[in-house]
Amino acid sequence: MNKDQRKYALGRIVAITHRKVREAEERLTSPAVYLGSEEMLRLVRDGKVKFRKFIDPKTYHLKDVLREVFDFSGYETKKSTDPALEKEVTRIRQQAAQIEDEIMLGDATEALDKINQFDKEDWWGGVRWATKRTTKSNG
Repeated sequence: MNKDQRKYALGRIVAITHRKVREAEERLTSPAVYLGSEEMLRLVRDGKVKFRKFIDPKTYHLKDVLREVFDFSGYETKKSTDPALEKEVTRIRQQAAQIEDEIMLGDATEALDKINQFDKEDWWGGVRWATKRTTKSNG
């Protein structure tokens, strides 16, 4: 491979790696859920949250005051990440590094085959996540 071909092949590996890491993060991360002031007040009025403690006089924002006084933990969650994410990202990056080494030391046809294989391969059975997600939402 000439210099331009190697540069292109390595760029493809970087792009594929970024995409795969982003897809893994999307699959293995739960978004945070925070309530607005109106939702909090509704839960207080409806008696659905328990009293936690007295208001700290130094707190000035309504949401902060409400969080200090009432326990909204049953309705809000912090962002959470599946422990498998770190392992999967490490595997993706290790695989990318191995292919980059093969590109630098191998021939063009073999490098292209490796890039295509890396792009198509996923640990959950070879089906790209976007396809799997579409299939899930359809039924």
